[in-house]
Amino acid sequence: MIRFGFRLLRSFLLVGLVGYLLFFVQLGNRTPFQHLMRITKTEEARELSREVRKTTKRIRNEIGHQIRTATEPIGTRDD
Repeated sequence: MIRFGFRLLRSFLLVGLVGYLLFFVQLGNRTPFQHLMRITKTEEARELSREVRKTTKRIRNEIGHQIRTATEPIGTRDD
């Protein structure tokens, strides 16, 4: 029980430290969070997002097809 408390405390401290570094420490003129927000607004990042979304949809459809094929009754399979 005490070990769980220490792990929980350590986790909260780590999240707090990362949050502090992300939102309050300046790297040049901006915080790391501000840098990340500027990066995500670039055309390259938007293009990457579109490509990832398209690929994810294709993979999801393929997995769905495989699941439907695997769960069909044995007499109706094309194998």
